[in-house]
Amino acid sequence: MAFYWSDDHYENVYMEITDRDDLGVNLFAPLTASKGTETGSYLLVPEVRMGDLVIHYLSSARAIQAVSVATGDPEDDQIYWGSHGGTTTSARGDPFWRQAVRVPLGKTVWLDNPIDLEAIRHQEAAILTVRDELRRVHGSGVPLYFPWVTYKGQSIRTFQTYLAKFPRGLLNLFPDLTTAIASLEKGQIWTVATSDEVEALEDAVATAAGRGNRPRGQGFMLDQQAKVAIEVHAMDEATAFYEADGWTVEDVHGNSPYDLVCTKDGVELRVEVKGTTTDGAKVILTANEVKHARTFQQVVLFVVSAVSVTRGEDGVTASGGDISVYSPWIIDAGTLSPIGYRYEVPPASTGA
Repeated sequence: MAFYWSDDHYENVYMEITDRDDLGVNLFAPLTASKGTETGSYLLVPEVRMGDLVIHYLSSARAIQAVSVATGDPEDDQIYWGSHGGTTTSARGDPFWRQAVRVPLGKTVWLDNPIDLEAIRHQEAAILTVRDELRRVHGSGVPLYFPWVTYKGQSIRTFQTYLAKFPRGLLNLFPDLTTAIASLEKGQIWTVATSDEVEALEDAVATAAGRGNRPRGQGFMLDQQAKVAIEVHAMDEATAFYEADGWTVEDVHGNSPYDLVCTKDGVELRVEVKGTTTDGAKVILTANEVKHARTFQQVVLFVVSAVSVTRGEDGVTASGGDISVYSPWIIDAGTLSPIGYRYEVPPASTGA
C-alpha cells in the first residue's frame, strides 16, 4: 500500500500508542481483525523498516515515554489475541491464535521528563498547523494517520490506534524528543543513490497542473535543512576549488542568476554551483539561470554530486561528493527539457 510518506525516506518516524509494560522491545500486532478483515489500528506495523524510529506513548500515563529504533524489518509471527475494540465481553470476543507481524526494536532512549498530554495540548495550535499543511500538500482525502485528533470542539486527544505516523514537522515542538532522536541518529548517513530531484520536481509540477498521477521518484527525501546543508557544502567546495587556483572569489548568489564571481588577471568567471545527492546526470535550472548561461560567455557549471548528508547532535551537515566542472559551460551542448510552464490565461469565455 502506498502512503503519503512512502517515497520520503526521511519521514521515518512512527508513534506506538499502547499500555504495554515492555516498551521498546518490539512492535507486535495481528494482521487482521477477529473476522479476518483488515484493521486500521495495525495497518502501519508492516510498513516499518529497519532504521525507522518509534516514539512510545504510554496510554495509562498519557505521556510519551521513550524512543526506539527498528533493528530489523517486519517478521511473520503468531499472536494469541482477542479484540480490544468492544466494551463488553461478547463484543471483544475470546482470544485465539492468529497471524501477526513483529518488528524488533532496540537502542531505546527513555525521556528524563516524559511529555504528557497536557504538554502536548499546550502545542495544539502548532500541531494542527502541521496537520493542516500535510492536508494541503497531499490532499484532504489522503489518510494521514496523525497522532492526535480533534473531537467535538474539545482539546486534541491521542488517536485511538496502535501505531500512528509521526511527521518530522512535529519534532521541533518537543525539544526533549528532538534530543533523544538526535542521539539515535548521530552519525547516521542519509544517501539515496537512486534519488532524482529532477523527477521529484516534475511530480510537483504535474500535481500543480492537476496531473499528479505519475509514480513519484524513488528516495526523494531531503528536507529543507538537508537541502541548505548540501547547497552550502557545494558552495564551499566551489570556492575552495577556485581559490586554490589563484582566483579571487565573491559569493553573489543572493542577488544574481549565478552563484560566484571569480576574477584573476583581468578575467572574470561567473560560476553556477549545483549540489546533489544523485549522480549529477541531471540538475535543476531556473529560467534566469538558463538565460544568463546563454548570454554571458565566461560562465561555468560546477556540480558536486553524490553528496552525503549526516544528522547529528549539532544538526545537519553535508560532506564528500564528486566534482564535475563544465568550463566553458555550453548550455545547449546538454539536453535542456522544460519541466513546466507558467501560463497567464486569457479572459474567461462566457460561451458554452
